Amino acid sequence: MIIRRTLLNNCRRFGLVDCSNSARSNSTNSNPSPYLHDLVGDSSQPDGVKSVALVDVSPGTVVFREKGAIVSQAAMHSLQIGVDSHCQIDGDGRFTAHSFSPNLGVFINPHDTTPILFVALKAISCGEELSFDYTTTEWELEKGGFVDISTGRPVKGFRYLEEEEKRRLLEAGLLPAHVLQLWLSELLDA
Repeated sequence: MIIRRTLLNNCRRFGLVDCSNSARSNSTNSNPSPYLHDLVGDSSQPDGVKSVALVDVSPGTVVFREKGAIVSQAAMHSLQIGVDSHCQIDGDGRFTAHSFSPNLGVFINPHDTTPILFVALKAISCGEELSFDYTTTEWELEKGGFVDISTGRPVKGFRYLEEEEKRRLLEAGLLPAHVLQLWLSELLDA
């Protein structure tokens, strides 16, 4: 089945009155336009469904937010948001791809009602697949992780990255508090 939401359906879904406004938002917008991205693809195909940009997106733009039940165990569609907590993703974030060269960063505020923000790290072109680096939120991926198709590198979680890569992510400001806490704890225990 082909999944394709229209702008009108997204506007209705999120209670927007006027869909004719510019689809671009800015980083200061506390309620980002929900029609910056969409799902495309065929769930029966190997690539499945993916999230893509509907418009050109500027760096710093909040593309979408996520929320869900907070659970103690990792699941297929959860993001780690604390040392021992994960947010079960029920929205379109489930279809955001992994990349070691992502166009989105994930920023976490576990005290917010929508604790997960997907923010453009660089300019994203209309139609471009949306991605983030799973190792920036996950200390250890369940079941040993997976292999990144485009690079052939294993994706196991931040804990298993080379020190150079860990430092690069730290300097880029992409590490949430729980990953920093777990990393520091591991360094102090060594």
